Amino acid sequence: MKRTIVLVLVAVLLVLNVNPLESAETQEKTLKVLVDESRAHEVDEEVREAYVAGFEKTLKEIEKLLKQFGLDVTVKVVCDPRYSFNNSVEPWGFGLARAKLEDSATVTTRDSGSLTYRTLMKYDVLVIASFDKKYTSAEVDAIKQFVENGGGLLLLGDIDSENTSVSQAFNVSFNQERAIIADSTAEQLDDDIYTFYLDSFQSHPVTKNIKKIVLKNGLPIVSYRKGQVLATTPSSSWVDRVGDGSGAKDTGEEGGPFDIMLAMDGYGMGRAAFFGGAESFWNQVTVKEGDNLNLFDNTVKWLGESGGPYKQYKILNEQAQTLLGKGIELYGTHKFSEAEKAFLDAIAASEKSNKIYPNSESARLIGEAQTFGELCKKGTEADQIFGSAEDLFESREYEKAIQEYEKARFLYTEIEYTERSDVCRTRVTESNKLRALRGEALSLFSQAEEALNKKMGMFDVTGIESARSLFEQSKKKWEEFGDSAQVTACEEKIALCDSQIAYKGQTKMLIIVAVVAVVVVCGVVVVILMRKRKKAENQNQQEDTQKDEST
Repeated sequence: MKRTIVLVLVAVLLVLNVNPLESAETQEKTLKVLVDESRAHEVDEEVREAYVAGFEKTLKEIEKLLKQFGLDVTVKVVCDPRYSFNNSVEPWGFGLARAKLEDSATVTTRDSGSLTYRTLMKYDVLVIASFDKKYTSAEVDAIKQFVENGGGLLLLGDIDSENTSVSQAFNVSFNQERAIIADSTAEQLDDDIYTFYLDSFQSHPVTKNIKKIVLKNGLPIVSYRKGQVLATTPSSSWVDRVGDGSGAKDTGEEGGPFDIMLAMDGYGMGRAAFFGGAESFWNQVTVKEGDNLNLFDNTVKWLGESGGPYKQYKILNEQAQTLLGKGIELYGTHKFSEAEKAFLDAIAASEKSNKIYPNSESARLIGEAQTFGELCKKGTEADQIFGSAEDLFESREYEKAIQEYEKARFLYTEIEYTERSDVCRTRVTESNKLRALRGEALSLFSQAEEALNKKMGMFDVTGIESARSLFEQSKKKWEEFGDSAQVTACEEKIALCDSQIAYKGQTKMLIIVAVVAVVVVCGVVVVILMRKRKKAENQNQQEDTQKDEST
């Protein structure tokens, strides 16, 4: 019976004398890379058949050799048609690029399904290359969200891919014509005008220690809004339309230089890189040109420095924890408004963290910050009420002040601000005391007014003296109360009492003097009259005596 032996070609690996599937264990793999191959291109059937046909002579020799050992077998070649990062054998695979990357990263390929943010958030970098179906708007949104939240995107543009369907989300556009970059004067690889060397790069971590790379079937980046161009083609290059190629620049074909690599930093919290020429990283090229592998490796590592959503959520939680600690410290010193802002910032950071990467730690931080935030609101409200109470106290509106102090004290007690609660209690006591003092002063003043206005006898000063005494007592109360205007009013009333008492005293004296004067005058008049009468009587007696003597 004839048996069939299936051989997988390892010619490329034999040339390298390395096993690309072995990853270095000497370096810790902290970088997580996802390669999306859910819609990877496959090599054309004609190309595949031609590729296999190239091994027919070798296969016949192998079959002949096996027959010498008595084995009647048919040897067939099975090749991987996909442009895949799992393909380390065929020229069109990216397996060598993956092997290089696996020295320092964990690489996962995804073969089917739609891209979602829940899938992407577990990785640091997403690599997309040579896809044959357009990404949906939902998938592009997920990719954009991934980058905004700290992820890295490497898009390797290909002439057969709708590159702009992804890149336009980042305001980057590739040339969409069926055309590739050619250069007949630059140093070429395998005498191919579409596969030539570039040796001019902008300084950047991605291009560090890169001397020259091979650009194979490149396509230009025609527009972008932000980012740094890292590599361009020579001015001797041109865009050669597929199907119209003549090996020379034709009329209407645009000349170089062309931007073929763009690095974009600070896109949200993440980064993105775009390269026009995915085939530049095929096994066919990288087996000969190690700098292409180094450029690929540098790019992915640079993209992964942001750490992806996982690292960003950790960073945000650390920020939230710091803000929470700051808020608690401010709360402890009763700076409620500042503390509340810190807690709100902590909540915002935690919510952002949870949105980037759902996690229980952010929920804990949010809960704690919200609890303290509510206490801060009460503290702020209490401070406002306390300030209002103080204003009322200063303006001597004690009844209203007492109400406000009681409200503030209740809130301070709730948040265990004992010192301020005690101040409120003391202020209430003071307000009650001052209110009572004012009441006593007003009552005494009123009594004094009443006594002063009471009807009295002409010379009676008892009521005035009583009023004066009451005004004196009222004055002392107002002095204790601290109302200088009322003290002055009492002094004026006391002066009025004194003047009235003095006036009545003077009036009484004047009347007494007048009475005495009248009495004296009357006495003098009586004496004079009596003397005149006596004189008249004496005169009459003399006249009578003379008459008698004459008779």
